[in-house]
Amino acid sequence: MNNSDMPAMPICNSEGFPTLEGYLGGKGEHEASGLTKREYFAGLAMQGLISRTHCVEGLAIYAVEMADALLKELDK
Repeated sequence: MNNSDMPAMPICNSEGFPTLEGYLGGKGEHEASGLTKREYFAGLAMQGLISRTHCVEGLAIYAVEMADALLKELDK
């Protein structure tokens, strides 16, 4: 699972470490229930973009591109 597919707010055990408990399994991979980091960052970017303009056409695509750019930088 790459960084962009990791959960934005992971489920943690009693010691504060992320755990797979509570996640949905699928084909040997673990999928988080809830928003991924990519979805969360794109939503935040879109929220900021909408607050600055009345033209919303194309903003979703731009917000996802911004989220992908942020995740790429975080992976460095």
